[in-house]
Amino acid sequence: GVVGLAYGSNIMALRGLDDNGSGTLLGLLSAVTYAAENGARVINNSWGGSFRSAWGDAVIDYARSLGALVVSAAGNEALQTCSNFPANSENSMAVGAVEPFDVLAYYSNYGVKTDVVAPGGDSFGPPNDILSTLSPGSLLSSGSVVPGGCGSYLYLAGTSMAAPHVSALGALIWQVHPTWNAEEVKQRIRKSVLPLGQAGANGFDSTHGYGRIDAPLAVAPGAPPPIASVSSPANCTTLVAGTGSAPVNVLGEAGGSGFVGYRVDIAPGIDPAPSDFSALGGGTSPVPVGGVLWSNLHQISLANGTYTLRVVTSNNVGVLSEDRNEIAFRSAYISSPTNDALIRVPSLSILGNVPSSLLRMSSGAWVPDPLVKYTLAWRKPTGSSVIFHTSLTGSTNVLGPWTTSAIAEGDTFVELKATYQSGVILQDEVRVVIDRLLRQGFPAVINESFTVKSPAVADLNNDGQKEIVYGASVFRADGSVFPGWDNSPGLGRSNPAIVDAVGNDGKLEIIAAVMSTYIGAQTNMPNCGGPVIYCYPWTGKSAPVWSFQPQNPAGTNVCNNIGVPSTISAADVDGDGKLDVVFTVNYPLQSPAHTTLFVLDAATGVLKAQRDILGYSISSVALANLDAAQDAAAELVMSQQSGGGNNTYVMKF
Repeated sequence: GVVGLAYGSNIMALRGLDDNGSGTLLGLLSAVTYAAENGARVINNSWGGSFRSAWGDAVIDYARSLGALVVSAAGNEALQTCSNFPANSENSMAVGAVEPFDVLAYYSNYGVKTDVVAPGGDSFGPPNDILSTLSPGSLLSSGSVVPGGCGSYLYLAGTSMAAPHVSALGALIWQVHPTWNAEEVKQRIRKSVLPLGQAGANGFDSTHGYGRIDAPLAVAPGAPPPIASVSSPANCTTLVAGTGSAPVNVLGEAGGSGFVGYRVDIAPGIDPAPSDFSALGGGTSPVPVGGVLWSNLHQISLANGTYTLRVVTSNNVGVLSEDRNEIAFRSAYISSPTNDALIRVPSLSILGNVPSSLLRMSSGAWVPDPLVKYTLAWRKPTGSSVIFHTSLTGSTNVLGPWTTSAIAEGDTFVELKATYQSGVILQDEVRVVIDRLLRQGFPAVINESFTVKSPAVADLNNDGQKEIVYGASVFRADGSVFPGWDNSPGLGRSNPAIVDAVGNDGKLEIIAAVMSTYIGAQTNMPNCGGPVIYCYPWTGKSAPVWSFQPQNPAGTNVCNNIGVPSTISAADVDGDGKLDVVFTVNYPLQSPAHTTLFVLDAATGVLKAQRDILGYSISSVALANLDAAQDAAAELVMSQQSGGGNNTYVMKF
């Protein structure tokens, strides 16, 4: 192996990724949970992804509650660390990477959420990259491999190489100070750094965090630093201000050995100088983890923009600790109509918030900045703004009336502009669509992330009113959900068949495709079960008459049934006088990709025939009796999309 920084430490080796660096979030978070529950003091996460995860945050918080210091790679996208989990989790210590000579690596993520930086290499190979052990058979073996007596080693670069330096440093600090807690260790790491960028003057730099770690300084004797932590509002979140907004309190922790007090500060921008901060409040009593440091942050009227929120604690020997989060304020805004709203009425009220006065710092004190006026205007995408309302006083609800009857249909922007005495101008804008032809109650909200369906209409209950059938969902003509149904139509391109399929009793059934919902344990990919065909009575989805799950005959992997169903058609395709159900399923993940045709008995759902046809990308199947004079069976008409265009085929059953 490679001798690391904390060579006297015990290592709990848990595997969350395979030889090629792939795995599931479930597997990785299970490893974090196992480590925390089995006494790991430091948990290193040299993995990540460009997402946020409430579930993941809960796991990180749980590990922190058990006393673990959670260290995570900031990410290698050269983007804000806030974009990368688990580094963006509030209880995760995020580590960026520096090249030799302490230059931020070109790939390293950055931002206020980055705590510190550590050596991560420059990705140009030895000697500047980080020597790492190499798993036999890994796809990484094509890089800068160095043979060794006990195996192979590899030079790698990334924040995944920087994070273990910090994890090892945490272990070293605990060897010297075994009674300290995780927050005290984190503060010691932050405070014992080589400041880089603006950190030398300001104590923090949004590119390098508090600085590059320095092990000799970190393990020096001394008392534990005070504890300072901000957990909410989280980094890179937007705070909607105003008296009518949801309450927002500053949550976190303040305390530690010799604690004297704390204060909560705020400053504009992400790299403010110490003199730019203004105190919001504070206290002299310790605040436990997740406690309220300051209340009603949403009631502060600050100019729209980005701010740095921090908590600073002090102890009885004058040592200070801090934590900071980047937040965005929206004090002047339009709350209704919302973006992409459909406007059908001839007039409406514009709702939102415009403070009658902002707060700004002047000579170290908060002073009011009164509103001069605000205006509301509308404009077309290529036109000039037309002011339709002006006010000299602020509002926390109704900003003004808007008459739309004379405005042409189509995309329209509504603009808010608020001017204050200091010259500050706050603006907001929403895009709406004026459409007077759209029926009231529509568009109906569909609970589905992907679909290319077309609706069908039928009078399901013979009351003279037609219903709208969309996949496996049914709506009334007013847009409401038909009793017995819901607004989850199923995934895929499947349009339903609405026929008297069972009993020949004059009652309609709906035959539709719905994707199964279980998750394949080996891949963590949703819908590994593929489509399921259901025959529902017109009364609802709770008791289907039958169901059929197509099986991919060419499948070889755990998700072999992932496929996209076509429109479902119904006709007598074999001339036996009974109704049949016909559909195809495209299997794009198979090699080679292909399509399978399925024929079912409409009354029972029993499979009558299936076979691969024509390759991949088959459209919906149309059924028609094209030679009625010769037989009573319907033919199958379908088309195949290919590189040279579309080919249409007519097939017998």
